[in-house]
Amino acid sequence: MFEPLIQMYERGGGFGLDGTGCIEVDMVAMPRHGMQRYLSTEPRAPLTTEELDALDSQ
Repeated sequence: MFEPLIQMYERGGGFGLDGTGCIEVDMVAMPRHGMQRYLSTEPRAPLTTEELDALDSQ
């Protein structure tokens, strides 16, 4: 369950709340909503090392 969060920290990423209460990940902010809105059986971002390396090199 926590693997994506651990990968983000291991790769030097982080998150926080901005002044409006949005969740900020790197330079992108998204509004806070209830957990039900974000639950999905499909990942929203790649999780393999190769795919993440490709995103980091952009």
